[in-house]
Amino acid sequence: LKRRLGARREQTSKQTVTNTELSDFLMKSILEEKSLDAVAAATCTSESRSDAADIAVQSLMEGYFATVDDRKNTHRVKKLFIESSQRNKFCLDDLICHQGDKGNKLYVIEEGSVQFLIGEHVAGTTDAGNIFGDILLVYGIPRVAAIKVITQCVIIWTLHSLSFCQIHAIVANESLRESNLKASKSIFLKEFRKRARV
Repeated sequence: LKRRLGARREQTSKQTVTNTELSDFLMKSILEEKSLDAVAAATCTSESRSDAADIAVQSLMEGYFATVDDRKNTHRVKKLFIESSQRNKFCLDDLICHQGDKGNKLYVIEEGSVQFLIGEHVAGTTDAGNIFGDILLVYGIPRVAAIKVITQCVIIWTLHSLSFCQIHAIVANESLRESNLKASKSIFLKEFRKRARV
């Protein structure tokens, strides 16, 4: 890649107009061994959205909704996440949210790292592949920590509380349906055993 960019930079022709800003940026990033976060942030692909949905669905289905048979709901929950999530980019030292704010979003980190600040004290950090904000949506409490970006770039997918409630309703409805089905089977078995004794 370095050789191709170098050759492209030195290529001159009367027939082409050269704009070296992109190749200069890439070359500088490669030579300085920095991340190409800006390039990644510029492109939102269906694959990155699907990956974020997988992270969120896995966390939710293994955590809050662990008692429900997730195979039936995973596809529906993932589809809802994909349809309702939004991609956001934050830069170094940006505050994503403030301590005491109303918790109205679930966050899935696609790239980068953030830290949790309670007052001036660092309470913890998290990075790509993790979620936060879910507890606030479940319990309806304000944010107990500010969230600050600690890498050059952070790409985060957000899911608003209304969409989270829809996911919760899908899973709760399935759970209720399963409970009713089990209860019906239990009543049927009791009746069957009663008649078998007679």
